Amino acid sequence: MAESSTESTQPAASRRPRNERSLYPREHGASMELLFPLLSAFALGAPTLAGIALAISVILVFVSHEAVLVLLGRRGEAFRRERGAEARRMVLAMLIPASLLGLGALLWLSSAARLAVIVPFVLAIPAWIVALRGESQRTLPVELWVGTALASVALPVALDAGLSPERAIALVLVWAVSHGLGTVAARAVLYRAKDGGRGLVVARVASLVLALVCVGTTVAGTSMGSSLAWVAITPLPWAICALYLASRPPPPTRMSAIGYGLVGASLVSTALVLGLPW
Repeated sequence: MAESSTESTQPAASRRPRNERSLYPREHGASMELLFPLLSAFALGAPTLAGIALAISVILVFVSHEAVLVLLGRRGEAFRRERGAEARRMVLAMLIPASLLGLGALLWLSSAARLAVIVPFVLAIPAWIVALRGESQRTLPVELWVGTALASVALPVALDAGLSPERAIALVLVWAVSHGLGTVAARAVLYRAKDGGRGLVVARVASLVLALVCVGTTVAGTSMGSSLAWVAITPLPWAICALYLASRPPPPTRMSAIGYGLVGASLVSTALVLGLPW
């Protein structure tokens, strides 16, 4: 009771009221899942204005995600009353240019890239349905699905930048697999107290299997003369990072180590994507 009384007399600024919470996306890992595949696609090909417009359009929609949920009351009715007007302005500021850029991109994309836009659009539908219904977005299946949908945005961008369909699909797959393994490892560390450490065992096995598949596929493919096989080695940094996190999970006071580790794995994988002869 003493603590409650003390808290109630504290100034609003020291208690971090709801109106101080950000309207920007909370899922920083999801931002990485969207940006790194796009950057890889641009770096591997010759970026076009249509591809850049499409990428910016998707990024704006992604940034508006939290504000949309606030307007729909998915963050609580009190929060919507306090921040609804601000959230509405933010949604309009994001979605109006996103719509214009998206429409322009669809008009100017190459025919192959325009057709490929269907892939991320279809993959995004279940994720938005879950979000709009207010269902939990923090389950493993939903997080894996969202990661794949975000990575798939690079497909039309890569095709419009001049990559062959095989290279564009391979690029999306390696990022989807990499981020999927990162999601498994991060959840294993975060929820190790709840599941008794079973997730850590799964993460270790998955990372070891992926590492073997990466090396084996690359060796087998290149021995048969396939330069495309080199791309199979690019998820290896994620396998190593996931194995380390699952084997030596950081304490609760150093959970930012997960983020730093996964960003580092993304940077190394990007360097491999750009530097390997695939």
